[in-house]
Amino acid sequence: CLPATPACKLLLLWLTELQIDSYEFAEPKDIIPELKKDFWDGLAAAKWSERKAALTTLKELAAYPRLANGDYADVNRELKKIITKGSNINVSDWGVGRGLVVMEAVFCGQVCWA
Repeated sequence: CLPATPACKLLLLWLTELQIDSYEFAEPKDIIPELKKDFWDGLAAAKWSERKAALTTLKELAAYPRLANGDYADVNRELKKIITKGSNINVSDWGVGRGLVVMEAVFCGQVCWA
């Protein structure tokens, strides 16, 4: 279309307002197999730095736009332990943020889209 025509201006305006959701185009990714023994040991570690490293791993994996449906109960159970008894506020904050992402992915994957 010609840039000066009203139809073209309308089309350009519509295209600039169009927001593309990466969730719609992303293939579901299963992150459960990528949570190795080091991750689980890190969550149970006494040192907060090791727990934070494990949560950072989870954060990186959960940052993918679309998580596959799966059994995230073990992950959520461990995050609940960190949140409820974690005395280090930084580690608890990481757990809360990532836990909500994982729980939302599970809930929406199994309920909203089912």
